[in-house]
Amino acid sequence: EKGIDLKLEGRVLTIKGERKPENPNGFTYHQVESHYGTFTRSFTLPDGADGDQIKAAYKNGVLTITILQKPEARSRAISIGTA
Repeated sequence: EKGIDLKLEGRVLTIKGERKPENPNGFTYHQVESHYGTFTRSFTLPDGADGDQIKAAYKNGVLTITILQKPEARSRAISIGTA
């Protein structure tokens, strides 16, 4: 959680972070399956995304980012009348 940085520039959401190698019990590993180091991911948000309403939560090793749509971008039903 402390090693993750979220930044919104225009419509581009950038996630930066660092995953450090873990060795909780002092064991020596000969092969490690998971990767560690710094990472950066960038996503271009669609036109209807509301940049002011972005929320992020980190729980049990999972980062969840919620991006809401602008109210005017939501679809609505249109009734069809007879001519």
